Amino acid sequence: MACVTNKPQARTRTSIEQFFRQTLPLRLGRSIASEVDEETCNRFAQNILQVEDIQPVDSQGVESYTLISHSAGRTVQFRLDRLDGDILAQASTVYGPLVPKISLFQCNLPLPIYIADIAVGTNLPKILPALDADPFPLAIHKRTVVDLASFIARAVHFPAPGDRGATGSTIDATSAHFNRLLNNQSFMRLAPEVACIIDSLRRHIHLLEKLPLVLTHADLSPCNLFCDHLDGRITAVIDWSRARADIFGFSIWSLYECFLGYRDGDKFTFYDGPADNGTIREVLEHAFWEELWSSAVGVLDREKHGSAVRLALAIGVLNRPYFNEIADGLDEGDEQFVNDLIWARAILPALPPVVDP
Repeated sequence: MACVTNKPQARTRTSIEQFFRQTLPLRLGRSIASEVDEETCNRFAQNILQVEDIQPVDSQGVESYTLISHSAGRTVQFRLDRLDGDILAQASTVYGPLVPKISLFQCNLPLPIYIADIAVGTNLPKILPALDADPFPLAIHKRTVVDLASFIARAVHFPAPGDRGATGSTIDATSAHFNRLLNNQSFMRLAPEVACIIDSLRRHIHLLEKLPLVLTHADLSPCNLFCDHLDGRITAVIDWSRARADIFGFSIWSLYECFLGYRDGDKFTFYDGPADNGTIREVLEHAFWEELWSSAVGVLDREKHGSAVRLALAIGVLNRPYFNEIADGLDEGDEQFVNDLIWARAILPALPPVVDP
């Protein structure tokens, strides 16, 4: 699924062209891909929904092409791969109406086609606080942050299928990821303070064994969240394409990367303006953690599981693209490395510390 706005932007056009001219031929081969161009998909969507008002959504996924009809109240998505039906069913069980209904449309096109209800509410990027918001809409943004905590915590009450072997595999993969990061000499030299944190986290990796496997949404960024623009409550969560059973806490990264501050050019700035009883950031962060532990009561305990959850949060951050690119050997000779360091230096040191209980 993808973000929805009323008018495609220039970057949307670029994404669409990349999907049909590069991604699709690479996956299907040029002969088959030539049978599925943009216009073919547009006409197909119109026929499926029996409408004329079909247009691309504003933010297209890398592995899909999505169209929307406001008159039909539906989206039509052409994907490279099928979605996991079991994951979609589990998401509906855990989160109910927060997950828009979606179904596979059977046809003879070489791409799976999905029809989904339009998500209720306003796509969050449209109502996120502006960089110079004055006054800062603290009550509305705080409600969104509290709902995010409740959403993440709800999964612990619905244990995901799996065994401790899956946890062991995750621990092994995480340990290897840590080692790759710490073997990047450019990273070690230019961001030693971040490397030191990673080395410390590596010594606590055993704490992950305390946490349950739960349904985990892979990308709780604002683009995948819809809210009531009047009070900030979350009304829908989309894009379950990469959701899976994983260790609880990996998705908390979105709080620090997306809700407590903003990226502005070559720096990341937290919301450190004044608020009651502290800064805006402190008020939001406190509200999140209070709601998380309150919503997880009966399964997780703040004292018993706190360090493990904070470790899972840190690992979720380390699994973000900017750290993955560093782990894959990107160095200071690449412009992207500089961009990745901006995120790495801002986010990881801002996380709550991890200590053995």
